[in-house]
Amino acid sequence: MIRFLVAGLTVGLFASVTAYPGELLTNSARFTNAPKWLNLSRVNRVSESVTRMMDWSVRRVEVQWFSSQAEFEGAHSLGPFPVAVSQQSRNRILLGPKVNESNFDRVFAHELAPCFVRSKIQGSYSSMARGGCR
Repeated sequence: MIRFLVAGLTVGLFASVTAYPGELLTNSARFTNAPKWLNLSRVNRVSESVTRMMDWSVRRVEVQWFSSQAEFEGAHSLGPFPVAVSQQSRNRILLGPKVNESNFDRVFAHELAPCFVRSKIQGSYSSMARGGCR
């Protein structure tokens, strides 16, 4: 009976992990609509390299992947030129359809770095920039 429960739990856990295709969850990011070629180890490798370089950790950022250029442009309103956009105030990264398997590491690291800085100085910088005024 214990074997059956463990097997059932294993199947249940596997089903819950695969219930949302295109979604990846790591300590640094939650991806929605992620392409099939992207995996957890690749995301972790990029985020860990940024963490080591900046010597900081980051709160988990939301990463939304767009397969349509029109939807991507509508989400950031910066026109057709950006490949990806970091919305630091919303702790979110938008990846457009031009981000692919060959440029993902560079683009994701580039967009993740400002999120690291914002999470590190969020409280202290804003009051310092205002000169202590509320």
